[in-house]
Amino acid sequence: MSPSSVLRRRSWVTLIILLAVMALAGVGLRVRARAAAAALLPPMPDVTGQPPAVVEHLRRADLVARRRPTAAEAVGALGMAYHADLFYAPAAEAYRVALELAPDDGRWEYYLALLHLERGEAEPATARLRSIVAASPDLALAWLRLGDAEFKRARYQEADEAYARAALAPADRAIAADAPPARRGTVPIAAYAAVGRARVALQQGQVELARQALERVVADAPQFGAAHRLLGDTYRRLGRAHDASFHLARAAALPAYNAPPDRMVDALARESRSSVLLLKQASAADLVRDGRWREYLVRRALEFNEDNPDVVYEMGAVLQQLKRTEEALTYFNRHLEMVNDDQQTLVQIGKCYADLGRFEEAEAVLRRAVGGADDAVGFYNLGYVVEQRGRAAEAERLYGRALELNPGLAGAHTNLGTALARQGRFAEAVGHLAEALRLEPGSAAAYNNLGGVFLQQRQVDVASRHFRSALELNPEHADAHANLGAALAQQGLFDEAIRHFDEALRIDPRHGAAGANRKAVLDRTQRQSHR
Repeated sequence: MSPSSVLRRRSWVTLIILLAVMALAGVGLRVRARAAAAALLPPMPDVTGQPPAVVEHLRRADLVARRRPTAAEAVGALGMAYHADLFYAPAAEAYRVALELAPDDGRWEYYLALLHLERGEAEPATARLRSIVAASPDLALAWLRLGDAEFKRARYQEADEAYARAALAPADRAIAADAPPARRGTVPIAAYAAVGRARVALQQGQVELARQALERVVADAPQFGAAHRLLGDTYRRLGRAHDASFHLARAAALPAYNAPPDRMVDALARESRSSVLLLKQASAADLVRDGRWREYLVRRALEFNEDNPDVVYEMGAVLQQLKRTEEALTYFNRHLEMVNDDQQTLVQIGKCYADLGRFEEAEAVLRRAVGGADDAVGFYNLGYVVEQRGRAAEAERLYGRALELNPGLAGAHTNLGTALARQGRFAEAVGHLAEALRLEPGSAAAYNNLGGVFLQQRQVDVASRHFRSALELNPEHADAHANLGAALAQQGLFDEAIRHFDEALRIDPRHGAAGANRKAVLDRTQRQSHR
C-alpha cells in the first residue's frame, strides 16, 4: 500500500470521527437547549385535595410540555390546563413562555389578558388588549373587553373609542364556535358596544345622547334586558316616569345580563376539569337561548365530579328548568341519597311530582319537607298540590302560611289571589294579585291574572288595560290575547276580538278558550247579519 493511500485513509477516518463528534455535540446542544427551555416552565403546584380528574389533567399537560418545551402549542396548552382548573399564577407563566416561543400567535396574549381581567388587574389587562387589537383590529370581543377595562379605570374617552371599534368589527369572528354544542349569540356585539357607549355618555352627563342610543338598541335587540334596564334608568333621569317603569319592567321579564359568547372562553370550559369553573360558566349562560350549552357544562362538571352533591343537585335543577322533569327527578333523588333529608331537595322532588301530575306522591314528599322546617316555598308548593287535589280551604291556609314566612313570595300571592277569585272574594283577590304584580313588575302573567279578575267583575276597560300591558311585555302570551279578545267582544269590538283570538290560536293551536270564544263571536256576528 502506498504512503499516499494510507494518508488518504487516515484523513477519511479523521473526518468520520470529526463528524461523529460534531453530531454528538449537536445532540448535546439540543438536550441542553431543551433542558433550558423546560426550566422556564412553571413548577407543578400543590394539588393536594384537588379532585383526581384535575390532578391527572395537570400532570398530563405538564408532562407533554416538558417533553416539548420549545413547542408553543404544548406550552400554551399547559397554560390553558392551569387556567381552566383555576391555577392562575402558573397559567400566566406558561402563557408568557408560549408567547415568547410564538409571538405571532395571539391566543396566548388574549388568555393573559383574560387572566388579568379575572384577577382585577385592569392596567395590565388594558395593555394586553391594546396589543391584541393593534395586531388584529377586527376582533370585536377584544375591543369590547378593552372598552370595559378602560371604563373601570374611568378613562371614558378611551372606553368610548374602544366600544365604537367593537361595534364596527365583524360579528362572525366574535361568536364563532369551535365545537358542538354551538353557542347562540342572539344579541349582536354591536348592541353590547352601544350599551357601553351609553354608559360612557351617562357618566359624562350626556343623558339625551344615551337615550337616543339605547332606543336604537332596544328596537334592534328587543330581548336585550340590560339595554332596557339602562334605558329605564335614563328615562328616570329625564323625568319620564311612565317610560322608565315600562322599560324597567321589560328588563325584569328578560334574562339577566350575560356576556356575549367568546370561543376562547368556551375553549377553557371545554378543557376544564374544575366543577367550580364549569358551574360558574353554566350559571352565566342564558337558559332560554343557550340551554344546550348550559346543560353541556353541568354534565361536564358531573363527568369529573360525579360524587360532588352540589354538581348532582345542579344537574337536576338545569333539567327541571328545561322542563325535563323525569330526568331532573333522577338527579334530585340521587342528591337526597347523598345529603339525607335535605329540605331544599325534598321541595324540588315534590315540585317534580306535581309537574308530572303525581299529586299523591308530591303531597307526601312536601309534607316531609315542611315537617322539619318553616320553608315558604315548601308550603307554597304543598298548597298548590292540595288545591289540585280539591281541598281549597286547606290550600288557602297553606298559601297564607307561605306568605307569613315570606311576604315577598309572588307565586303564593298569585295562587292565593286566583283561589279567592274563584270563591267570588274579588277584593281580597285583587289585593294579592296586585301585590304579585308589584313584586314582579316584568311579569306578563301577573298583568294577565289581575286583568282576569277585573274581567270577572265586568270592569272591562280596566281588564283590557292589564291585558294590553301583558302583551307589551310578552307579545307571545296566548292567554292574554284570548282574554283581551273576550274583553273586546264584550265591548262589541268583534273584528279586533277575532284578531286576538287568532293570535292566541297561532301561538297555541289547542287554546280551548280562544277557540270557543272565537266561534261564539262569529256565530253572533252571523246572526246579527241575517236580521
